[in-house]
Amino acid sequence: MRKWIIGVLIVSLIAGGLYLTLGRPAPTVADTATTPGSVAGEPVKASTDVIAEAIVVPARSVALSLSTGGIVTTLPVAEGDTVEQGQVLVQIDRAQRETALVEAQAALASAEAQLAQTRAGAAAEDIATLDAAVAVARTAVQNAQGAVSVARANLARVTAPATAETIAIGQRRVEVAKNALWGAQAQRDAACGRAENGGSSADCDAGQANCQRFEEEVRIAELQLQQLQNGATPQDVAAAQAQVDIALAQLATAEAQVKQAEAERARAVRPATAEQIAIAESQVQQAEAAVARAEIALAESELRAPFAGTVVTLHTKAGEYAAPATPLVQLADLSGWSVETTDLTELSVVRIEEGARAIISFDALPDVEIPGTVTRIKALGESRRGDMTYTAIVTPDEFDARLRWNMTAS
Repeated sequence: MRKWIIGVLIVSLIAGGLYLTLGRPAPTVADTATTPGSVAGEPVKASTDVIAEAIVVPARSVALSLSTGGIVTTLPVAEGDTVEQGQVLVQIDRAQRETALVEAQAALASAEAQLAQTRAGAAAEDIATLDAAVAVARTAVQNAQGAVSVARANLARVTAPATAETIAIGQRRVEVAKNALWGAQAQRDAACGRAENGGSSADCDAGQANCQRFEEEVRIAELQLQQLQNGATPQDVAAAQAQVDIALAQLATAEAQVKQAEAERARAVRPATAEQIAIAESQVQQAEAAVARAEIALAESELRAPFAGTVVTLHTKAGEYAAPATPLVQLADLSGWSVETTDLTELSVVRIEEGARAIISFDALPDVEIPGTVTRIKALGESRRGDMTYTAIVTPDEFDARLRWNMTAS
């Protein structure tokens, strides 16, 4: 089309030149007279029109991609579908992201609860529980003190020498046991004598058993008397001392538990310091940041329409791996069109400005011309076929539904 227009211009310029040289009548004096501010024989000004090739583009278009990769699990749109702003176009697997968000939200709830507890201090029921713990610990100390007293008394008894009275009591126990044994022996002998003369042997056996029992009691009484006379053995003293040591260790443990319980109660009823509150607030802020990161990561698993438009092309399928930063959807707003020049040279771009009016014609619609306005001129030029070209964007005044993306225009 560009060649056709250039040809028309050349023909027009040649015809105009012939008219000026051949067809124009000779000037008269009046024609050659000058007026103030004018010059006789002033040349005809050249046209300031600029003609450039262009293509039709949507009012808005964008190639959409994900910032993270994953398997496409949801693809609710197809090519040619009209979508609303914010509508989901592509979704990748998000199970791990959803789990991470739940964990972050739980951590935030815990941090907020800790902050509230730090600010409010211990509850009444918590203080009551701590009071009970202190009471239990103090009771344990009293029991341990009693055990120490018993162990020490036993050690004193073991290590103390026997008195004359104690030895006399032991001797008396030996005599009593022997007298009981002699009585039992006499009864046994009588019963066994009757058994030899035809009496019952059971009485003889019972008497013998009774004698053995009293013989054992005599031996025990004699051993006890000997122990009193000899005093405690080193083993007995060591055992008694060990019992004292164990009781003292248990007492020390119980006393430490009392101190710990009392310290925990004191810490619970003491108001939180500014530093403690600041630490709790910092933990909440960190948890909030973690939730925000998890929400962003979850949102990045979805590709949503940034504006209402039409899905022009799809470059993915459900089940495929979508690589990050790879265009997946081409979305365009086809409710309006713009025209972008493709061969506007540096010699021509200086002759136009934003706001200038234009007439747009289309190769596919030869009978259509639409007026428009230059709404933007890109500042950066591009080298194309040896020429430095610039892109000017022209917005048509009218909408024509027959236009399609990338149609050629002038």
